[in-house]
Amino acid sequence: MSNKVIQEVNDLIKNGEEVGYIELKNQIIKDLQLAGISFLPDDTENLNELISWTSSLCQHLIDKDFQTYMNLLYRIDVPAENFMKMNEENPDYNSNEIAALLLIKREIQKIRLRKMY
Repeated sequence: MSNKVIQEVNDLIKNGEEVGYIELKNQIIKDLQLAGISFLPDDTENLNELISWTSSLCQHLIDKDFQTYMNLLYRIDVPAENFMKMNEENPDYNSNEIAALLLIKREIQKIRLRKMY
């Protein structure tokens, strides 16, 4: 996982209303379960580990179970257009890093929206 991706997620969490690590992890677990994914980030202890774990999960799904990967992105509401745009804007990111970053960004948005209403 590149330091740029980790820094980008850290910046997202610090901007606006605070989103905690446990809150983010629980939201990711909830959506993974709803997407039928049994791999859960139970052994992660901090945000950097959660980001790396999410990136590894995305890579595993891209390589081994692309349909489940697509279902996950659909479940979390990450449009394919966002992926393609970010891929064009950040050619130094791997596809799994982009997927993890978009997934985490969307989960943070969900948490913030829930807090607002």
